[in-house]
Formats: sequence, C-alpha cells, structure tokens
Amino acid sequence: MGKKQSGPQVSREWLEKTSTLARLRLNEEELQELIPQLGQILDHVDQLRSVSTEGVEPYIHPLAEISPEAASVALRADTLRSVEEQIHQATRVLGVAPELTESSFQVPQAVAQAEGRSK
Repeated sequence: MGKKQSGPQVSREWLEKTSTLARLRLNEEELQELIPQLGQILDHVDQLRSVSTEGVEPYIHPLAEISPEAASVALRADTLRSVEEQIHQATRVLGVAPELTESSFQVPQAVAQAEGRSK
C-alpha cells in the first residue's frame, strides 16, 4: 500500500470545475485537502478495475445479505409502457396531489436561493 500508483491525477482546475457544477463553494484549504484525497480514491478505483471478475456471479438482489428470503421476492417486470399507459399513470398520480403547477407537484420551498444567484 505504500507504493504510489500512477493512476489519474486530480488537477486543481478539474476540481474547481467539478465543484462549480456541483454548486459547491470550496475554500483554498478545502481545495488543497481534496485534491490528494480524490487522487487516492481514483487510484483505488484503478486497482479495483485491474481485478479479474471472470467467473464471479453477479450480485442480483440488494436485500439478500439482510434477509435471505428477500432474494426470492418477485420484482415487477421491467417492461416498456405505451405512451397512453404512461399518460394514464401520470394522470392518476397527479390526480391525488394536493396542489399542482401545470403538470407537476407544487411543494413548499425547502431551501432559499442565495441573493444574486441565478436559478
């Protein structure tokens, strides 16, 4: 583990762009701390990619470890619905909404926008 991997490097420019897209405001100290940490994470991902998964059975049910009988629970089929069926389903769901705005749920504002920021 002491050996440094030569995997992808995180640049300051990449981190600044990514944090802007994620609407994160990082100060200088946070930038300096995150750059090596993210580099280590990407190095670890590269190590995982190098592991052969030949012959490994896929993990098919997220609840199997918690409850073995959960793995046998039937899930609905993942089928394509017609446009008419999609509209009917949306109409039923929106029909029980307490308030609507056009074709969306109207909900109370949870987070205030900072002044001067675009929406």
